[in-house]
Amino acid sequence: MREFLKIPSFQYKTATEKFLYRKYDSIFDVMDFQLITEGLKLNLFSSIDSFVNRHFNLVKASQILEYTMVFLGASPYNTAALYYIMSHDDFDLGVWYPKGGFSADAKAYESLAE
Repeated sequence: MREFLKIPSFQYKTATEKFLYRKYDSIFDVMDFQLITEGLKLNLFSSIDSFVNRHFNLVKASQILEYTMVFLGASPYNTAALYYIMSHDDFDLGVWYPKGGFSADAKAYESLAE
């Protein structure tokens, strides 16, 4: 399990360092050999279900590891495995929420506006 959970961490690091925070001014910016090879490691062409099942045989393990799809409103059978990157948030960064719940944000903005 520990080895498996290193995968979304790798995906997150690769996506943010190699893809997210860079300029794309021309087609040549995406035709970079290193960019292409790193991109292929992100499991773009398989579903989350097949990705998880490659590593685990237990149905319960698959269900637990695929639960993040609930937040996307998507099915693990037809969602790209790249979305498994969300597990990095859950397992490594932790889930954060506003003190007092999400309505506390709206109330704070309301009081600022008054």
